Amino acid sequence: PHFLFNALNSVMSLIDINAQQAKDMLGELAILMRRLLKQDQQHTVTLDEELEFIRCYLDIESIRFSDRLAIQYKVGVELESVLVPNLILQPLVENAIKHGFSPSTHHCQITVEAKQLGEQLLLRVSDNGKGCDSLGRVKNHPGVGLSNVRKRLEQMFGEECYLRLFDNEPKGFGVELGIPLIRSGGAS
Repeated sequence: PHFLFNALNSVMSLIDINAQQAKDMLGELAILMRRLLKQDQQHTVTLDEELEFIRCYLDIESIRFSDRLAIQYKVGVELESVLVPNLILQPLVENAIKHGFSPSTHHCQITVEAKQLGEQLLLRVSDNGKGCDSLGRVKNHPGVGLSNVRKRLEQMFGEECYLRLFDNEPKGFGVELGIPLIRSGGAS
């Protein structure tokens, strides 16, 4: 919901300043909402589908933040067919944008990574923002987005998963998820 409100507010503010950008943002938002409704009843999607949703989401955010937002993907093609919880990365990317930008006009670099470690899939979202003053406090009292992600993982995978918060070096913040590696079609 936060994203939708932010996107609509951005469209409203762009209408008088740059009508074409406002139209572009509404077009991207329509594509994103159509994709969201299509996948609404699915508990899992392929990593490729999840990343495509993230790309659509970030296309909108890129319009909103112009040249201040840069995205880097580190995902091997061999992992595109693994299954992940539907919309598991979006709250992490949204947090990276929300907390990754400092009050100044610095650029925000977000990195989305996926790699295989044995029979686990590791998913990481990190930013180069101001970081976290009290990582321990956030670990003990995470916000709604992180709490929801943790609960969903535990509900789906029990003790076969984890969520870890970390300081991104040289600066910034990150979240790493570890889930069982399940390829679409049941092969692991």
